[in-house]
Amino acid sequence: LLLDEPLASLDQGLKSQILPFLRKVKDSMGIPMLYVSHDLGEVLQLTRHLVILDRGRGVGQGGCMDLVEETDALAAVEPMGLLNVLELEVRGHEPEHGLTSLAIGPGGGGQLLRGPLRSDAPGERVHAALRPEDVALALGPISGVSIQNQVEGRIARFKSSSGKALVEVDIGTPGAPVPLLVDVSLKTLHDLG
Repeated sequence: LLLDEPLASLDQGLKSQILPFLRKVKDSMGIPMLYVSHDLGEVLQLTRHLVILDRGRGVGQGGCMDLVEETDALAAVEPMGLLNVLELEVRGHEPEHGLTSLAIGPGGGGQLLRGPLRSDAPGERVHAALRPEDVALALGPISGVSIQNQVEGRIARFKSSSGKALVEVDIGTPGAPVPLLVDVSLKTLHDLG
């Protein structure tokens, strides 16, 4: 299935309705899908394997962190803005707090996050996008802050360039890794050891 910029002319509301349908087509039919887009968030909702083209030339392929380690690929991806897209399973709702509980990972068996109240039924799969610069690292749990979501993870690898570092943290379960990219300063990398 070849899709060339299929959602380019649609508003965000329509995109959010069509992307889950495309995921279902891909998952249920089991046929290869080639999805061409300048919107990295769209692509990451459908796959973790990327092929980056720059002026018609292949400059890298693999996961986001693999591409970050290839200089040409990073130069092509950075203007689009790196993005984490997490697959989550709705676990329950807390209407009194305006929150929905979501389990991390494709099987929904991972750590829990809380997000804005949703209308999805428990068991439904949803996706959340997080920019690497909007994620913080800490050596342990933090109390006395307004941050609702804190998850444990293991540093898998990092790459430093241009005065900053991109850290890949595995927040999944054993045997089911869930990579999360975090953008931090070199000072943070040094201070946290």
